[in-house]
Formats: sequence, C-alpha cells, structure tokens
Amino acid sequence: MSPGALRDALLQARGVLLVTRAPQAAPRPAPGQPGAASDYVAAQPDIFVALRDNGEILAFNGHVDLGTGIRTSLAQIVAEELEVPAARVAMTLGHTQLTPNQGPTIASATIQISA
Repeated sequence: MSPGALRDALLQARGVLLVTRAPQAAPRPAPGQPGAASDYVAAQPDIFVALRDNGEILAFNGHVDLGTGIRTSLAQIVAEELEVPAARVAMTLGHTQLTPNQGPTIASATIQISA
C-alpha cells in the first residue's frame, strides 16, 4: 500500500482510533535555528497515532533520526502512554505523505519540541 493510500485508509477506516490535529504549517523556528522553507498546509488532518482494532499501533513524527535515537525514544513514549510494550509500536519518521509537518529536525531537540 502506498503511503498516500495508507493515510487515506486510516482517515476513512472504521475500528481505528486516531490521534490527530487540524492541518497546519510547520512551526516557526526559534531565533538562530533553521526555518521551514514552506508555508504548505496539507488538506487532511495530521495523524500522530493510529490504533487499529487488530492491535496494531502506528505512530508518526515529522522529524528524522540523525543518530540521536528518536525512533526508539518516541516509540517508548507512545508505548508508555498506551501501557503496552514498545515493540508493539511501529514508528514512522519524516515521511512527507504520512507524518505531521513539524518543521526541521534540529539536533536532539525532537524530544523537547514534539514528543
């Protein structure tokens, strides 16, 4: 299934609990940090977490792992909040069709900014 088709399927599916927000442009950078090159706003809501009725847990974050371990850290945060083992969380990072537009990945600031 293509990323766009997965997003559409999650938004239209029955038996799926979604944690979403209304679409919005990436946050403005703090002084001295690189900024978003675009004010693009997606047409569909941003999906952060999807819990399927088959027990599958999908989590989405717009940043990428640059060796700081955010894939593991973010999956652990989701798992702890849901009170499930971290191995049950499938984490998708930085995919333009699937993840929220959370602005640029800046060193290890992902946890402080978007967790």
